[in-house]
Amino acid sequence: MADPPILRKSFVQLLMPWSGEYTSRPLWRLIIDPFTVFGNPAVIWAVILVSFPTLWLVAINLLVGQIFAGPPYLLDTATLGYLSAGPAIGGFLGAIAAGAVSDPLIEWASRRNGGIYEPEFRLMLIIPALITSAIGFFPFGYLAEMGKGPVIMATLWAISSVSMQFIMTAVTTYIVDSYRNISVEIFITTMVIKNFLFFGFTFFLSPWIVEWGAADMFYCVGGIQAALCLTTVPMWCYGKRVRAWWHKSAL
Repeated sequence: MADPPILRKSFVQLLMPWSGEYTSRPLWRLIIDPFTVFGNPAVIWAVILVSFPTLWLVAINLLVGQIFAGPPYLLDTATLGYLSAGPAIGGFLGAIAAGAVSDPLIEWASRRNGGIYEPEFRLMLIIPALITSAIGFFPFGYLAEMGKGPVIMATLWAISSVSMQFIMTAVTTYIVDSYRNISVEIFITTMVIKNFLFFGFTFFLSPWIVEWGAADMFYCVGGIQAALCLTTVPMWCYGKRVRAWWHKSAL
């Protein structure tokens, strides 16, 4: 017997603040679930790997006036705004590229694996993320300190945005494929921690670039970014064991 059709809600019904229950789990469990997921090492890895690449791009946004408004650039307000075209275009193209290669890449890997798909195949997108991170962050501070043209600086900023898109695509698809039942809690936790990081870093970003200089600061940022990308190697090696342990313990 076919299931009865689901009636489409009217516009007024969509505006209602209450639309029924979506889970039978008690409220207290929904409150603590975003915290209990931290018992999974893969969750900690995912939260950190998503939060920091986003943080670095926010840091550039916060420091763009400090870097480019003073000597040797002396850019006016309008030109400072034009610099943001770089990450906007880079983020857009990076999202398209990451989405375009993600599924074909795992199909190729699955064929090489005897037709068996494993969520860890999603992590191969970290390879282009590592490359674009190195190209984007390491020269950015050096060329900014040398006073190179705004176009090349916006281009490097764009490449950094591409790296973030590859990381976001790799991590989010891996989490959904591996831990679908707790993916909502993971993403909520990621958003909360990411916002706390943004807030905390605002207290020392400006003194950091003043004391270290743009070159040394972004060498450090690039090094941290590369190290975080390389944490994908143990996740690739042990991700299946972590998944098996987590799902077995959840039963």
